Amino acid sequence: MKCPRCETENGQRNVCKKCGKFLYDGKTKNRIRMSPTERRVEDARKGLRITKKILSVVWLIFVVLVMSYLMIYLITVYFG
Repeated sequence: MKCPRCETENGQRNVCKKCGKFLYDGKTKNRIRMSPTERRVEDARKGLRITKKILSVVWLIFVVLVMSYLMIYLITVYFG
């Protein structure tokens, strides 16, 4: 890809290596098309990231509930 500002050839880069101008404009003709295999791999990675986030939130809620129960139990046993 050629930089419109400094005319430097940048290959497949999205940022000019000489002047730092962002070369990607978001149009379809400027993108590198992904193969079906690459698309499946990327979709699987997205799915794993989403799953990890959901599981971390569920784990956090579980820990908060268990800690709350233990605190209430200890308060009732020692002060109740």
